Amino acid sequence: MYDSSLGGDDTLEGGNNSIGGSVFNGLAGDALEMYDYSLGGHDTLYGGDLQAGVNGNITNYLLGDAITMYDASKGGDDVIHGGNNGNNDGTGIVENYLYGDAIEMNGSTLAVLVQDHYGKPDDHHHVSHHVEHHVEHDNGKKHGKKHVEHHVEHHVEHEDDDDDHDHNHDDDVVFINASPLGGNDILISGNNAIDHMYGDAGNALAGGEDTFVFNDEVGTFFGDDIIYDFRQSDGLHGDQIEIDFADVDFTDLVFTDDFVTGDQIITVHGDHGDHGTITLVGLAGAHLTVGHAGDPGDFDIII
Repeated sequence: MYDSSLGGDDTLEGGNNSIGGSVFNGLAGDALEMYDYSLGGHDTLYGGDLQAGVNGNITNYLLGDAITMYDASKGGDDVIHGGNNGNNDGTGIVENYLYGDAIEMNGSTLAVLVQDHYGKPDDHHHVSHHVEHHVEHDNGKKHGKKHVEHHVEHHVEHEDDDDDHDHNHDDDVVFINASPLGGNDILISGNNAIDHMYGDAGNALAGGEDTFVFNDEVGTFFGDDIIYDFRQSDGLHGDQIEIDFADVDFTDLVFTDDFVTGDQIITVHGDHGDHGTITLVGLAGAHLTVGHAGDPGDFDIII
């Protein structure tokens, strides 16, 4: 995807493993690569399942928007469901790699040509107004002023007119240090599976407000899962974890710091056995806040 292209709101489903052996699914909601000011759609992705009674493996790579995002591209608000293992006795392996937006995000410097009819654009508001207009999409959606201003630097190359210093009709080039921005995504753990969860991208330092969901909608054991980018700094409110099991109360959530690996592990116990573990990479010693989200057994966790 290039320029100001806009992705659709799509639903993609991976293939199941019903005969044994190995199955691989790779799904991207919008494109292989996104450039310029392209905007991803609001997509829903489902990983393939290992059917009950089948001894086999399945690997799902589920990318909300693309494999790689460049420039000032922006991911959509996607919902990604990890694949499930229909066996409750340990038979078979289901491994999900869930990326809210992309595997990689790579920034760059973009040049935007601004036709100036009002004098040299040495004012930040003047520059950002033109750049924001440049990224407007046909459906009226924008990357947003905050996203644009975040990347605008005051590098304006102006060609001086030594004769009369009249800049009224000069063209200016605004250089933007741009980097992709992730959407506000929802990642849902698969049942009896190993889920590698990235709310934004494998190398993103900031992104959207992502939600990581662990519940008993499909089964009672979600597995031993890993969240690699759980951050307070993303968006206005930061990322959050949702845990929803009918037989879980506050005392069933056990938080353990592993200062050797630098990670924090949340173990979710229940009246009928353990539901699984959630490893928060790099967050050993971090203070987590747990609150009730409404129904008994429904908890939200934030930093």
